[in-house]
Amino acid sequence: METAMRKLLTFLIALGAIVFVVVSPVSANGVLFLAGPKASASYVGPGNIQTFASWYSCAFVYNAASASTSTNMCDLVAMGTTTPVICTLRGTSSGKSDLTLCSDGVTVPAAACSGGCSVTKAYDQTGGGHPAVQTASAAAMPTLTFNALGGQPCMKFLATSSQFMASTPTNLTIPQPFTGSVVGEKTISSGAGNFIGFGSWGMTQGTANLWGLYWGTPVNISATDSVFHALNAMFNSSASSYDIDGATTSGVNVGTGSVGSGSAVLLGERAGPSFATGLECESGFAAGDQSANFAAMNSNQHSRYGF
Repeated sequence: METAMRKLLTFLIALGAIVFVVVSPVSANGVLFLAGPKASASYVGPGNIQTFASWYSCAFVYNAASASTSTNMCDLVAMGTTTPVICTLRGTSSGKSDLTLCSDGVTVPAAACSGGCSVTKAYDQTGGGHPAVQTASAAAMPTLTFNALGGQPCMKFLATSSQFMASTPTNLTIPQPFTGSVVGEKTISSGAGNFIGFGSWGMTQGTANLWGLYWGTPVNISATDSVFHALNAMFNSSASSYDIDGATTSGVNVGTGSVGSGSAVLLGERAGPSFATGLECESGFAAGDQSANFAAMNSNQHSRYGF
């Protein structure tokens, strides 16, 4: 009886070894690895397509390396106040904003913002050190709209309240060529503020069903109002180009203006001042001519937000 049991045990061990070899992956040099669940596909953000000098979003993180809960995205305050920060939106491994917990790991964003929240700081996720902030006035802060696009939160600017954010410190120099990017929605029939820009220059809101570019000479871009669009534009005087929702136009003239040292990135405002009305989900700018990335950027933006 003991011999029979020993034989059965030996058989079961041998069978287990055979199954292990069959189901376990083997490397090229013959090393055997334990089978386990496959890793999820890596997040791809705009920063994996091109390198930005500054980039802002409350909806998604900048790149794959930032796809974790340790990435701060936007500081929120209760609407109508300037302090204290009641929630800092953070990233996740999926690249999306964490809507289950704030960066403190305790507070739930929706609960913290049950009475409405404003955005007092949008982190420069590139690590470039130029966060966009608004601390002087509660009324001048953009508000946060949960589930704005693709289930993600976006900043909402209102021209009638002169809402805007400005980067700090103000030590940027912006020579042409450079490339800007924005995902947003204009909800006013006639606007003049920038989605993102520097002083008077930038990616602007226009009259009915128009967005625009301006670096001394206005360029109008057809874009239906109250609809989200992805705009990527390369500023290089008369050799400028842009892509909106996958349609590229080259050889446009944005002008020959320049931004000297001591400049700030402006979100929602164009010097004058003029202000934007609508939702801004992400925006940023990169040095140099990045027009070769237009198609990849557009595809990435539409894929991430699902529009």
